[in-house]
Amino acid sequence: MRKPQDPLKRAFWKQKWHAKRRDIVFSLTFDEWLAIWTASGHLYDRGRRKDQYVMARIADRGAYAVGNVVIITASENCIEQYPPWFGRKHTEASKLKMSRAMMGNKNGLKRMPV
Repeated sequence: MRKPQDPLKRAFWKQKWHAKRRDIVFSLTFDEWLAIWTASGHLYDRGRRKDQYVMARIADRGAYAVGNVVIITASENCIEQYPPWFGRKHTEASKLKMSRAMMGNKNGLKRMPV
């Protein structure tokens, strides 16, 4: 199959192909996809940079389908996928345990004795 000459159709097929690679059902037609982007007012602001817009599934679940997608910034989509607290905060007890495990270890690979 040849690549479509229309850049919007190319973007549609690219998104559909990427969804298929991730085993996500993509049930939007080109007209539905275009209507969603046009209604958002961000059709030409699409992209992967944090201030650009993406088509995201609600709660990252289900198919790309009418009623299950929203147009949000890429940074909002990342926050939804990885909340700010995800893997970033440790309790005081876990900090102490990690500190003890690292004592005298230059490379950070030594395990704490049990």
